[in-house]
Amino acid sequence: MTTALATSAEGLDWRWEGTVLAPRPAAWDARGTRVTAVLPDGTTYYDGRATKEENFRERTGVVGRAEPVADVRYLDALAVPGGGWRLFYEAPLPDGSHELRAELVSPA
Repeated sequence: MTTALATSAEGLDWRWEGTVLAPRPAAWDARGTRVTAVLPDGTTYYDGRATKEENFRERTGVVGRAEPVADVRYLDALAVPGGGWRLFYEAPLPDGSHELRAELVSPA
């Protein structure tokens, strides 16, 4: 699993840019990398896993950091007027299922 990019000025004609994030051998994201959120400052969050058996235990990383930052998947972030972020993500439960969560992060 890799993340690739295509761009379009008007949403009809697309230009293929290619792979922008790929798995890293022998790392926590060796099996797959999937971008889930890009913040205005360029901070990029992604899901990753080391093996196919970890499909339902993906973690969230930040491009440029060696280790995952959270034991969640499908993270998305929405800027809140006045500052801060509303985060949406799937959190694993002990029985192997996941629940969708929303979290408000106040400005620092």
